[in-house]
Amino acid sequence: MWRSIDVKGVTHVINYDLPNNIDSYTHRIGRTGRAGASGLATSFLSNEDVDIMYDLKRMLQETNNAVPSDLANHEASKVKPGTIVQQPRHKTVIYA
Repeated sequence: MWRSIDVKGVTHVINYDLPNNIDSYTHRIGRTGRAGASGLATSFLSNEDVDIMYDLKRMLQETNNAVPSDLANHEASKVKPGTIVQQPRHKTVIYA
């Protein structure tokens, strides 16, 4: 896992590309909140970031941050990846 150096006084982190898991994202934005300080994280989100959308939306809600409407309404933010088994669209009958 990629770790960055600790730079004192960082108050704003900009993510141009998101990691695919919430732990790495939390570590990245943590650069702004050292020793009780607060800061701002700005992240650019695209349709390629579906793996993190559900957890990102939940994290924003749990920390009382605004959830952008594009994220809140995106299908990938509504269900945790890997939790729904895809069902066939039709029933297959096999005769033996």
